[in-house]
Amino acid sequence: MTGRFAVAYAGLVAEGCRPSEASYFVVSLENGLENWFVGIDDQERPSILVRSESAPGRGPSPIKLENLDVHFHVPCKIERAGETAADATCSVVRLKSADPATRDVFFSVCDSIATLVGNNPQDSELSKAMRRLATIFGKMLAAPTRALSGLFGELSLIYQALLPHELVRDWREADEDRYDFSSNDLKVEVKSTSTRKRVHEFSYEQCNPPAEALGLVASIFVERAGRGTSIRELQILVEDRLVGRSDAIFKLREVVANTLGSMQSQARDVLFDLTLATRSIAFFDLNKIPALREALPLSVSRVRFSSDLSDEPEINISTLSNSQPFLTAYQSRIVSAVNDGESS
Repeated sequence: MTGRFAVAYAGLVAEGCRPSEASYFVVSLENGLENWFVGIDDQERPSILVRSESAPGRGPSPIKLENLDVHFHVPCKIERAGETAADATCSVVRLKSADPATRDVFFSVCDSIATLVGNNPQDSELSKAMRRLATIFGKMLAAPTRALSGLFGELSLIYQALLPHELVRDWREADEDRYDFSSNDLKVEVKSTSTRKRVHEFSYEQCNPPAEALGLVASIFVERAGRGTSIRELQILVEDRLVGRSDAIFKLREVVANTLGSMQSQARDVLFDLTLATRSIAFFDLNKIPALREALPLSVSRVRFSSDLSDEPEINISTLSNSQPFLTAYQSRIVSAVNDGESS
């Protein structure tokens, strides 16, 4: 992926920079992040350093994972091109994986962290952000939590939405969440299919949303394409629509990385038809689609079933948003742009 951290690291690698023993060869960032460095340690591992004013040994507890470690307020020797080595106290994040896709995630998430906490982060802020990073990298050691097509469908919905930052705000925090997008007023479940038939699997609970909330299913056709768009490419397209919203970008990167788990490389290698996905999005009322509605026996749970939506009436989000303004975010920006052009 692109980004200032990844670009800085690529520059170090291209120049063949290598530090002395027990040192870091670094390049400093600019534009208000002069205390942040992108570097390589003496074992050639990508590293991020944040200069600290606190005394060594007084920082938060270190974080040690199989693929990542974080140490706060440690004495470091840093080297830069054309300069003599210098001593500094830094918080240091080191990536211990050689996988290029994992490295992409490392730099993109650290980029978001730097934007959020700024050039002189407090210990509490930096520690909290780094523990979010550690949670992501812990999940990246596990199997993916859903099919690639399902993640691509969710990203397609966000990408074409009129207000994508609102969808990211309401996006699932954990894979166990009942709905993919959830707020007090709205529950939206995204279902992807490669058959071009709107037949999807639901849980009993999904089809019986809370009475005080509107429940919708977004049905999307997601197909592989030899010259299509990867999840990583679509993620970048979504980030381009979130410029200036650092919280939303951080959460986007967090959810994508958590969902992919150990299959980060497939986010670049597997391609889908983005045009088909965005143009096929159709919404249906979860309370009206064919489903089990009666109360289940006390001893019965985790009921799942397939429901065919082919003959069900679609919901016009643009029309319904006149009376339900919280749906405005889900309107298609493509349709809205066309309508604005026709009315001008």
